[in-house]
Order: sequence, then structure tokens, then C-alpha cells
Amino acid sequence: MSILSHAIIAAQSTPRLPPKRVVATVNLDPDRKELAFLRAENEVLRARVKKLEENLKADFSFGPVPGWDFDPLFIREIIAEVAKFYGVRPSDIFGASRARKFVRPRQIAMYFARELTLHALSRIGRAFGNRDHTTVLLALRRVPELRAADEGMNRDILHLEYILRSKSNAKESAPDQVSA
Repeated sequence: MSILSHAIIAAQSTPRLPPKRVVATVNLDPDRKELAFLRAENEVLRARVKKLEENLKADFSFGPVPGWDFDPLFIREIIAEVAKFYGVRPSDIFGASRARKFVRPRQIAMYFARELTLHALSRIGRAFGNRDHTTVLLALRRVPELRAADEGMNRDILHLEYILRSKSNAKESAPDQVSA
């Protein structure tokens, strides 16, 4: 049997491994071959975990944006504050319910996520339970309409904006903690 046929058999038995790794282990004794396969599989898994972690950081970090006069809040914090203000759970804002008592806070939280951060509509939509960017656009159009039509809603939104900006400014002025 040739080296190539050994490589093909090895590649078929371990489809998760890259072919270069498989070919490199063909001339090893069985114990070392198994160890080499395990190491290669470990590298592949570590690379996949690293990529997943990077994707999660990109999707959910929503960190500060340089050049702003205040430190933008994390979208999670905006959702939590809006949920608290309207007496619903943050999971209700992420949820699929179309009940008005959940939709209004969701739209307002999307509005503030866009106003207080510089994230793209698609990223904001993902933060709100994998919603489409057009859902965020609808919220961005709907909230100003609601403010113009309803003075009570306008007061609520102004109050929420004050709370969110105060919270952001408090974070900015808080001294860094030094560990002893």
C-alpha cells in the first residue's frame, strides 16, 4: 500500500482534521499516530472555539465609541433600564410577543440603542433577539411619531433618556478602583 492510500484511508476515518495534518502522520507508529491525531483535533477545536469567542465579542460587546462626549451604554444595559422603566422583564423585550406592552418598550429600547451607540441596524437587530434591520428601522420611525402624537410618551422617553445619559456619565466620572 502506498503512502497516498494510507493518507486517503486516514483522511476518510477522520473527516474533521485538515488533510495536511493527516498526511504528516502517515509514517508514524500507531501510538504516536493516535497522539498526533488528538493534537491536531485539539488545534482544530481550539481554533473553532477562538472564532466563536471572537464572534460573540463582536456581537455582544457593544463597547464605547471613541470621540463621543459620553460613554455609550452597552445595549444590554439600555434594554435592562427600559424594561425596568416599563415594568417588563428584559426577556420580554427579546421575546417574540407582539403584545403592545412588550412592543413599545422594545421599540423604545431599539431607538435608544441607535441614538446612544453607533452600531449598525443589523447589529442592533441581532441584540434584540435576531430581529431584522427593517424591524429596527420601523422602531426608529415609530418612536418619533409616538413622541409627537402623545405628550405622555414624550415625557417617558425624555425621562428614560435622562436616566440613560446620567448612568453613562456616572460611569465616566467614577474613579477607577485600585486593588490593594
